[in-house]
Amino acid sequence: MRIPSCGAPLLVCLALATSSLGAQGGTPTVAPSPAETALSTGDFDAAERALYAAARRAPRDPSARGARGAWRAARGQQPSGAG
Repeated sequence: MRIPSCGAPLLVCLALATSSLGAQGGTPTVAPSPAETALSTGDFDAAERALYAAARRAPRDPSARGARGAWRAARGQQPSGAG
């Protein structure tokens, strides 16, 4: 199998990119949201308040609205805006 002339520089770039990934110290962590923290302690009322507060704070943020909708669906409630 013949490697094209542009293949060698590409291999060098890939090798450098993968070696620098290992030097970053592992996978990045994300701080849990207030709702996740409340759920982990079993405080469902605080989790619900945090989800609704996040949706009020950013009403057009799809992740906040989606999390609130998933919470309502898990509790067997009708989705917001369903008629």
